[in-house]
Amino acid sequence: PDEGALAARWDATLGPDALDAPEEELAAAMHAGLGATRRAVKGALLDQGVVAGLGNIYADESLFLARVHPLRPGRSLRPREREALAAAAREVIRRAVEAGGSTLRDYADADGRVGAAQLAHAVYGRGGEPCVACARPLATTLVTQRTTVWCAGCQPRRPAARGGRGVAAGAVTEGVAAQGVAAAGDRPGTGLETGLGAGHERG
Repeated sequence: PDEGALAARWDATLGPDALDAPEEELAAAMHAGLGATRRAVKGALLDQGVVAGLGNIYADESLFLARVHPLRPGRSLRPREREALAAAAREVIRRAVEAGGSTLRDYADADGRVGAAQLAHAVYGRGGEPCVACARPLATTLVTQRTTVWCAGCQPRRPAARGGRGVAAGAVTEGVAAQGVAAAGDRPGTGLETGLGAGHERG
């Protein structure tokens, strides 16, 4: 197919690109794709018709950064939570691009370089380890047959009431940043997905 046909197919079947789409478009896609669905939000994120480019790794990381439990029905998210998730998805992928992607098995780029984003994963691949923000052991389950890791303390199943207690968003962000610094020196690459999302994760 020619370039125009491919572009038309993209527009018809895929959501906006998590990295390149304007911020307003990405937030609107989250509102439209999650606002009415009963599916677990993690499963909905893996559907490239909502937002393109989020695969298993970066869905987990985005949900953690936005403090959203992966098993919550999409329609249970408040508008501000969907907007936070859109912003988190963009930030997670931006960081991954800067780090060369996440190599968890044997991926290397054309110059033989492996990605380094896996060294800063806050939750993915860390089931049972302490949360980088609150030190609670990370939980693991399967969502749409994909391994899913989250923190029950930072990502409560029921959203906290306004003004309620919980781990501050700033603590989560600072914990992720600290994990990146510590992991770069302390955790070896395990070698399995590089790049971004379903369209960007490779390996």
